[in-house]
Amino acid sequence: PFVSSMKVDIEKFDDSDFGIWQLKMRDLLFQQALLKTLKGVKALPYSWTKEEKEDVMERALGAILLTLSNEVLREVGNAKSVPQLWLKLESLYMTKPFAKRLYLKKSLHTL
Repeated sequence: PFVSSMKVDIEKFDDSDFGIWQLKMRDLLFQQALLKTLKGVKALPYSWTKEEKEDVMERALGAILLTLSNEVLREVGNAKSVPQLWLKLESLYMTKPFAKRLYLKKSLHTL
């Protein structure tokens, strides 16, 4: 598997703007040849050994976890795989702006 030596810093995701963090994280995973891990082990090349696939999945999981704030990490830290972690992050943080907007509208109408 390809391993990139380029160092890229990504701000830790702290529940402020999931969409931007998600784009940056996808780019980081792409640069490190880890993007396919978001789809799971079956998306990795068939020719790789089981150990190579496990190594790549562990590196991707670690890369994502290292870019999360402690508060976010507490919410998703029990995820055991990259796809599971990614889906959990999306379910928790993709809908927040919409939910906040609904709450604000409701608050405005009750005034």
